[in-house]
Amino acid sequence: MTYPNSVCLSRFTCRFISVILIALAITGPARAATLNGVLSVAGPAASSLVQQVRVTLFEATEFTPVALASTVTDEAGHFELSTNRETSNSILFLSAALGGRVRFITILGDHLPEAATINEVTSVAASYAMAQFFRTGRIAGDAFRLRIAAMMSRNIADPATGELSEVLRSSPNADQTNAMRLTHSLANLLNQCIQIEGIKEAVLLSTRNELRKIPVDTAEALANLARNPAENAHLIALFALTGTAFAPALTTEPDQWTIAVKLNDTGRPDVPFGGAANVAWDSRGYAWVANNVTQGTPNSTKFNVVLRPDGHPADGTNGEPVSPFNTGGLLGVGWGVTVDRNDHVWFGNFGWGSPKDLYYPSQTPSSASGAGTGSGVRPRQDVISRSML
Repeated sequence: MTYPNSVCLSRFTCRFISVILIALAITGPARAATLNGVLSVAGPAASSLVQQVRVTLFEATEFTPVALASTVTDEAGHFELSTNRETSNSILFLSAALGGRVRFITILGDHLPEAATINEVTSVAASYAMAQFFRTGRIAGDAFRLRIAAMMSRNIADPATGELSEVLRSSPNADQTNAMRLTHSLANLLNQCIQIEGIKEAVLLSTRNELRKIPVDTAEALANLARNPAENAHLIALFALTGTAFAPALTTEPDQWTIAVKLNDTGRPDVPFGGAANVAWDSRGYAWVANNVTQGTPNSTKFNVVLRPDGHPADGTNGEPVSPFNTGGLLGVGWGVTVDRNDHVWFGNFGWGSPKDLYYPSQTPSSASGAGTGSGVRPRQDVISRSML
């Protein structure tokens, strides 16, 4: 028996399938992104420690991280991971379980790179940068905040090479602060943990969280230490300062284990920070800094500063603002800077010393002239606009 409607449905289905097949032929299968990495452990026993180690690529979420790919290292610590996720609205990170509650991590950020290294230095950077989001043994939190934290991780370590970042190896850090040597000392601490069971257990017992719970592994232990850097600082120093795998390291015991990264670039070497006052953040995480004087003089400056979320000066890339800026006739803004709910940035206008502008933004020819008028100003929208933030 023939059913015309069935014939019609069959023809429709065939046409539909044909369209799908044509589309697949045009677009092809989803391309997999590949990361080639290496797990590295410093010291003479490294070769035996990096073999057949499980390495997993995760995407962080507000709750449990999602595993995107997993593999084991070869005899030299090399590994390859493939995934169809090249980018993330949150962050991607690598985790290597070396056994015995020792875990190394590398924060990759929101893009999957072609190459990465997992070692003690990247693990210190990961735990410290992610400290506010690293509890109960996992990295989790708001995607926007995680992306900012990932930028801070790059200020400590280079995820591609596993070495200290250029930020820590250069002025105004290097040996002008203790951040570079302290980071190496913490890397030495991790190196001790993987090789000496007693040191690892002592470190885990000494780095409890706010609820006095023992961390699940060394990665969480360092995150706990970052949040409470003075607790058991002497005991941590006993182990950290005996390690020699990474140099230069601390030679004297610190009173606490904070990694304080110093950044002082405004975007122009001839316009350094001078009398920096309040800071206001916009919805994209950019920091707007009230800058007051021309460094080395008693005079007001016309320049203020805007920094990216990682502390580096904004340079106009992808439509972002350019630092430093002198729009709006600002002169010596005092403490006054704020960002309103529409992402408009407002500065005060005080001014002292010289040069003196004849009129300030809120003045007219008939109003009082001179410094100290306290004018409020909204920077020109063609220079600083919401679309650029």
